[in-house]
Amino acid sequence: FDSDRSRFSQFASLIGFTQHGIVQWSSFAQGKLGPGFAESWETPDKSTYVFKVKKGLVWHDKAPVSGRAATAADAAAMIMRNKNGKTLDGADDINFYRKANFAIVDKAEAVDASTLKVTLASPSPFLLNLLASSYVKVQAPEAIASS
Repeated sequence: FDSDRSRFSQFASLIGFTQHGIVQWSSFAQGKLGPGFAESWETPDKSTYVFKVKKGLVWHDKAPVSGRAATAADAAAMIMRNKNGKTLDGADDINFYRKANFAIVDKAEAVDASTLKVTLASPSPFLLNLLASSYVKVQAPEAIASS
């Protein structure tokens, strides 16, 4: 199951129960975002978002992740993978359906294990909505590499 390269609504429902988005909708009716993979976030300027990874997040206790802590590097890898739209061998893949949406991102980087910094190419009001969307879920890079 690769949420980065899927577009089927049944799949989005399934991964919504098994994976976190960086942020998630806490209330559609009120238009409010809440924590997901990140417990909080701030915007120090119009082109920068800083997310704090929720404490205590771990991947499932099976290979290839074996219960390791989930980190900001995992979230950064997901964002950059979607921005680049390439498979592990470096080939362009048309199945990265949200690549155009991620074009607003200049870079995503782990400042430390619990801090993700996303810098936009230019100010955009769409990043949080993108990160809360049904298919944008953080996946362990090891799981993608082994699929």
